[in-house]
Amino acid sequence: RERFDSFLKEYFKTNAFDVITTEEFVNYLNDNLLSEKKAWKKAANIDAWIYSAGLPEGQETPSSSRFEEVEKAILSFLETKDAKSFETKNWSSHEWLHFLRKLPRDLSDEQMSTLDNAFGFTSSGNSEVLAAWFQLTIRNNYAVADAALDSFLVNVGRRKFLTPTYKALKESGKLE
Repeated sequence: RERFDSFLKEYFKTNAFDVITTEEFVNYLNDNLLSEKKAWKKAANIDAWIYSAGLPEGQETPSSSRFEEVEKAILSFLETKDAKSFETKNWSSHEWLHFLRKLPRDLSDEQMSTLDNAFGFTSSGNSEVLAAWFQLTIRNNYAVADAALDSFLVNVGRRKFLTPTYKALKESGKLE
């Protein structure tokens, strides 16, 4: 751990405010950390981590008790149609994003309205939450959010928000 921490500090110091390619990073990693011990290189399984999808074989799937609670909240909402039946007071943006991303893609107008009225998604000041919410509003034809969506598209320039939003618009036939 000590050697890894030292490697990270040196990496950030050496590459501060620079951009490097994946290959440059792999070479830097090999030259400055993994070349010291062959066992480290084998154990690190860099190719699987960098060039393959998902977690490499043999890696434990991470779990989160907080995300598990969010998933229970989704089930509760879908069963009871009551968005106030679960505690969200201490949810972080990560939990809200998990909630929105894990909701079914085929919600009724009533379900969308219940969620929006309970949590104010359409008027959220958080672009991450808004972008995730708009993915649902677009796919579920939730017209109440259309004006906020238009404003979002005009005022937010970050590609990470715009690309999935325009993709959802195209897939739903709202954009040609």
